[in-house]
Amino acid sequence: MKAHLIIKNYRCFIEPARIEVGRGFTSFVGVNNAGKSALMRFLVEFRNLFGQIGSNSNFLSSLLGGQSFNPTHVSDPQEIFSNLNEREIEFWFEFSHDQQEDKNKLLPDKILITAYRNLSWRTKIFFSSTEMSFSSKVNYRFAHFRLLDGTSPKVDLSEFFQIVSDLSDTLYIPPFRNTINIGTRANYGDIQIGEAFINQFRALKEGNKKEENRAISRLTEDIRKIFEFESLVIGTSEDGQSLHFDVNHQPYKQHELGSGLLQFVLVLANASIRRPSYILIDEPELNLHPRLQLDFLTTLGSYAKNGVWFSTHSIGLARSAAERIYSVLRQEGGKSIIRYLERTPRLAEFLGEMSFSAHKDLGFEKILLVEGSTEVKTIQQFLRKLRKDHQVVILPLNGRINGKMEEELEEVRRITMNIFILIDSERSSAGQELAKQRKDFVDLCSRLKLSCHVLDYRATENYFPDHVVRQVFGDQYRALGSFETLKNLVPNWGKEDNWRLAAAMSREELFETDLGKFLESI
Repeated sequence: MKAHLIIKNYRCFIEPARIEVGRGFTSFVGVNNAGKSALMRFLVEFRNLFGQIGSNSNFLSSLLGGQSFNPTHVSDPQEIFSNLNEREIEFWFEFSHDQQEDKNKLLPDKILITAYRNLSWRTKIFFSSTEMSFSSKVNYRFAHFRLLDGTSPKVDLSEFFQIVSDLSDTLYIPPFRNTINIGTRANYGDIQIGEAFINQFRALKEGNKKEENRAISRLTEDIRKIFEFESLVIGTSEDGQSLHFDVNHQPYKQHELGSGLLQFVLVLANASIRRPSYILIDEPELNLHPRLQLDFLTTLGSYAKNGVWFSTHSIGLARSAAERIYSVLRQEGGKSIIRYLERTPRLAEFLGEMSFSAHKDLGFEKILLVEGSTEVKTIQQFLRKLRKDHQVVILPLNGRINGKMEEELEEVRRITMNIFILIDSERSSAGQELAKQRKDFVDLCSRLKLSCHVLDYRATENYFPDHVVRQVFGDQYRALGSFETLKNLVPNWGKEDNWRLAAAMSREELFETDLGKFLESI
C-alpha cells in the first residue's frame, strides 16, 4: 500500500501540497522563505491531533460530530491558519491498495480531516470516491468498523491508524545556527539545549540504567568513526555548564572545538534518547563541511524508526540522501507550491551541485557511480568501514543503465579521471548472461576505460548475512539467497532500509564478498 498526505489551506499552502508518506528520507529543497520548513512544522503543530485521531473514542466522535484540538509549538493557535483566506485547514490521506487485499475487508481510498478555526475537527471516510455515512448505529472496535445491520463488509482502518501513530511520534530539530548554549532556554524545537542537555547527558552516561549507558557509548562511537578520531571520550564539566572532550588522548574544552562536532553531539544524543518514528530537521548542512553532511543525515536516520524529513538549500545533498525529493516554490501573493524535483539530472550537473571542486579540497579524490539513491547510503556505510567514505563522492545513476550514456560519462571524465562504477547484475542464477541494457552499459564503460564492477550476486541486498537481517528487522525476517528477489521475500524490507543492514554488517563479512573486494580496490 502507498499513502500520500495532502495538505490544503495551511499557512502559505493554499493549493494542495501532496507528499508521499513512507520509510526512508524525504527532502524539501527551496530558497529562503519558500515554505519548505512549514511542511515539516505541519507534522509538529498537528502532532496532538494525530494522537487524538489514533484514539478510538475521539475518532468515532469526529465521524459523528466534532472534537477539539490544540496545535503544538505555537504561541497563538490561529497562526497555523492561512492569512490568505478565511477557510479551514483540510488534510487528507489517499491510499492505493494492492489488488490482492482481503476482499472481506473494506479499505478506504481517502480519509479527510478538517480543522476549523474554532479549533474543532472532524473526519470523513471515502470508498471509491464516495463518502461513507455514519450514525450512532456502528460497531467500532480496534480500528475496524461494521454497521450494526451486518450487511456490509468490515471497514479496516488499521494501516491508517499506524500512519497517524507514526506521524504523532516525531522529533523536530530547527536550524542549528548556534552552539550548544542557545540562550537560557531548556528546549530548542524538540531538543534539549544548554544546561538542561548537559545535565541529561551526564545522567544518561553515568546513571544506573545500562541501556542508557550503552546509548551514549554508541553515540560516542558513531561520532568517533565519522570524524575519524582514534579515540573519543565525551564528558561534562564539574560545574555542569559545558561538555569536555578527550580526542586522541588530548583534552579539549567545548569552546575549543568546532560547532559541527557540537551539533553532532547535541542532535544525536537527543535522537538517541527519543528514538522517534520520524526525525524532522531543518537545514542539516548548517555548520558542517560537505564531507560530513551525508554522514550526519544517515547517522541521524539510524536513530529514527521510519525515516527523516529534511529541508535543505543543497540539491546535491537532497539527491544523495533522499528517496523522495520535492522542490518548494514561492508564488505571487505569498502562496507556495511543491512538486517532485526531477530525479535524473545529467551527471556533470550533479557534480556541480555537489560542489565537487570543494569536495576535492576537503580530501575527496574519486567518484563512485551507483544505481540509485538507496545505494548511495548503503555503499557509504560500507566505505566507512574501509575508512574511504571521506575519499569517495558517491553519485546515483538513478537506474539509467544502458549503452546510451557515452556523452554524459565523457562529461564526467573531463572533471576527473578517477571514476568507478558499481551496478547490480540482476541475474536470476549464477553464470547467467547480463540483460542487454546492462551488457551494453558494461561494454560502454570498457570502451571508455572506466572501471565498472558488476555484482556477482543479483543486487546489493543479496549480500547481507542472515544474522544481520534478523538483528536489524527481527527473527521473522531472513536473508536473501544469492539470486533471490526482494519483492518475493515474505516478509520483506524496502530497499530504502538497505543502509541500516550495511551499517550492522562487519568489516570482515564485507571483505569476504566481491563487493567488499571491489570497494577496497577503489
